[in-house]
Amino acid sequence: MRSQSGSTNEGTDEQAAGAGVLDGGEELWRLDWDGPEVEFVVHQGHAPGHLGLRVPGDGVLIAGDMCSDDEVPLLDLTGKNPLDDYWDGLSKLAWLAGSSELLVPGHGGVARGSGEISERFERDQEYLQAMAAGRVPDDARLKGPGREWMLVEHEAMTKWCLRSRLV
Repeated sequence: MRSQSGSTNEGTDEQAAGAGVLDGGEELWRLDWDGPEVEFVVHQGHAPGHLGLRVPGDGVLIAGDMCSDDEVPLLDLTGKNPLDDYWDGLSKLAWLAGSSELLVPGHGGVARGSGEISERFERDQEYLQAMAAGRVPDDARLKGPGREWMLVEHEAMTKWCLRSRLV
């Protein structure tokens, strides 16, 4: 891996110290290989060690299991603060998305152009804001056939958000 500053490491956490830093203080990494330039951030938003990857030369952001037009944000309820972790991950991805023309989520369709990409972030932000405020999100991704599993996840996240507000 190569940090934003250009230093090379062999991929271990110890050797990864001194990585490049984004505007918000997040670490930005570069893949050290002979292929196209690939930058990535690590966050805990959806799962521990979740990645967001950007191929700047092609204007592509690979969002992993986030920014889907088909699924609501799925929090890692085993983390210390799942809602804050997801916000942090979304923030890092939004920074990477600034120069991207394509957003590729792990589930759902590709977002093309800054308008569609912005809509993905806005939809996820609205969902998270509603959850944090104890409101039921009006989100089309929770409706329709085949959504039973997502409703179960949504209910578990709702319970976590309500419990965290009481503490």
